[in-house]
Amino acid sequence: MAVRKKKTASEETPAAPRRKTASATPSRRKKKINKEGRSLRAFIFVLLIGAAALGFGIWTGIKDKSLPVFNLELKWEKPSLPDIKNIFAMNREKEEKPHQYRQNKEKQEQYRQKEEKQEQHRQKEEPVQHQEREEKQEQHRQKEEPVQHQEREEPQEQHRQKEEPVQQQEEKLPQEQQKKESPQEQQREENHRPSQGALASPAVEEEVSPTPAAPQTPRYTTGKVALVIDDFGNHRQNGDDFCTLDIPMTFAVLPHLPYSGRISWKARQSGKRVILHLPMENHAGKDPGPGTILADMKREEILKTLQEDLSSVPGAEGFNNHEGSLITEKEDIMEIVMKFAMDEHLYFLDSRTTDKSVGIDVARRFHIPCSERNIFIDNEDNPEYIKSQLEELSRKAQAQGFVIAIGHARRNTYIAIKEMSSQMLEEGIEFVFVGDYVR
Repeated sequence: MAVRKKKTASEETPAAPRRKTASATPSRRKKKINKEGRSLRAFIFVLLIGAAALGFGIWTGIKDKSLPVFNLELKWEKPSLPDIKNIFAMNREKEEKPHQYRQNKEKQEQYRQKEEKQEQHRQKEEPVQHQEREEKQEQHRQKEEPVQHQEREEPQEQHRQKEEPVQQQEEKLPQEQQKKESPQEQQREENHRPSQGALASPAVEEEVSPTPAAPQTPRYTTGKVALVIDDFGNHRQNGDDFCTLDIPMTFAVLPHLPYSGRISWKARQSGKRVILHLPMENHAGKDPGPGTILADMKREEILKTLQEDLSSVPGAEGFNNHEGSLITEKEDIMEIVMKFAMDEHLYFLDSRTTDKSVGIDVARRFHIPCSERNIFIDNEDNPEYIKSQLEELSRKAQAQGFVIAIGHARRNTYIAIKEMSSQMLEEGIEFVFVGDYVR
């Protein structure tokens, strides 16, 4: 009989589970770190893709001059040369004169705040001002139309008065004389009689637009001269005379005068250019005429006067001051004038009736094309004096390259320019428009 072997204690007791060793812990931690690293890399990758898409959208918007992502329109304006010069001047002033630079900045901020308040006030009053301006323009048209119609009718009436007696005399030829003539004489007279078109009256002289003559140019250029003739508007004949000169010239026309509109129109038709000769208050207390800018005017009154003055001189591309020794020294009033000129796209020519004029400085601050007068040619209404001034003008142009001269709408000035222009052309002087120089 087989004997069962007795199990030992080690065999009877089940084996205890193995304890986890420390070697398994770093492996699990490494896997966790690798998982977190993959998540971080995926997040960074998605972020880079989003940034690239945003950059591409912005680049596309810049290329097309718009940003569709933000639904914005970008205005691209190439900076002009005066803007660049002004930036350099501001930087230089900031470095050299910091105190003055801060004062200028404060002035600009005060002016901006004042402009905002005035703009709000103007928006309230604009409908009323527009209605008043329309009424005045309509009244002015009603006054001008009868005068123009009368001027057009006068030559026609004079011609009719001359022609009617002649036609009546021809119609009342005695028939007895025709009966006495032989058939041969009648035939001969019929053959030699002028046709009805030949007996007809010449064309009625109506005011037609003059054909501009080709401006004379020198064979070679030694200097350039811009002639500006002031004070047009009172006399019709002065405007007609200067329109016949075949050299480039700028007419400065006074507003609200009997022939302001007619001379402006005829000057442009004859190849000349027109600017507004803006009346301004002077130190002497003389009245410069209708449409004058006065020192005690409010801003709304100044703007209204400027608009009415400009409307009475059609085709004006700029303006210069008539008198104005007081106004051109006042910076606050000149700022209002230059803001109006900027809105109307006008250039400014300073007549320099005072050495203390701030017109050029204010115009440059508003980035308005501007220049100033170099010489007056007719301070004395004497032909010989004016000719000597034109000779001096020619010498200055040859020395400096370009000169702006101002004369006045007078008979002696017209005669002197007509006689001296050919001589100046032979000396190489080229006449130009002042607007081509300041722009």
